[in-house]
Amino acid sequence: AAPLLEHFEIPATVFATGPSGRLAERYWWDELADLLLAKPGRDEPLELKLSSRQEPVVIPHCFEGGASRKEASSWNILSDQDPSVFHAAYRELCGILRSAPLEERSSLLRQIRDQLPPTGSDPGLERPMSVAEIQALNTSEWVSIGAHTIHHPSLANQDRKTQEDEIRQSRKILESIIGEAVLDFAYPYGEPQDYSPGTIELVASAGYRSAFANKEGAVHRSTSLYEIPRFVVRDWTADELDRRLRQWFRIR
Repeated sequence: AAPLLEHFEIPATVFATGPSGRLAERYWWDELADLLLAKPGRDEPLELKLSSRQEPVVIPHCFEGGASRKEASSWNILSDQDPSVFHAAYRELCGILRSAPLEERSSLLRQIRDQLPPTGSDPGLERPMSVAEIQALNTSEWVSIGAHTIHHPSLANQDRKTQEDEIRQSRKILESIIGEAVLDFAYPYGEPQDYSPGTIELVASAGYRSAFANKEGAVHRSTSLYEIPRFVVRDWTADELDRRLRQWFRIR
């Protein structure tokens, strides 16, 4: 996207996640898709133990067969229908992993890997940016780098120390990569349940000048600099994007 931004002289901030030596790894939702959707089914149910629940989470119906990811390539988590039991399982596990404390999320992924070994497929574009790519982006006069935590957790579901580490260390690591101050932050997921007044306090005390939330709205003089709204743009056609823009900005 950088060449387009430069061509049309549009300033943008890229909020980078995971610059901690983990840059070659995949995000959890991509790894989960590879484990669940890119392989044949199996007969046994998937059984996961959560520290927050006495009974394990059992997904008995998801490995009886169904469409592979390649056979349902247009599907995504926002789709209304699930083309197979695999996709239903993916949706259910996403809900659990998205809100889990980091330690529990790591444990759950480990349990899934043990029961459904990875395919060993090439991540391709499904990976975070490399250090070199972040540095290259930062050379553009139209692109700045913002922080987005290290592990992309739902911050409100983490203890205070984990929140503080994610907020402060991501900035520190990014600054060491680009050699400049990182002043802007975006809450992972960014919906109201994903950050709290305590989270906002930690972001402000970490020295950020602004933070962005995942909620639609115009920016006014009274808008909090630590809850700046933004419009979410999906993988839409040009016509759909035009329709949404006209709706958001009340253009006839």
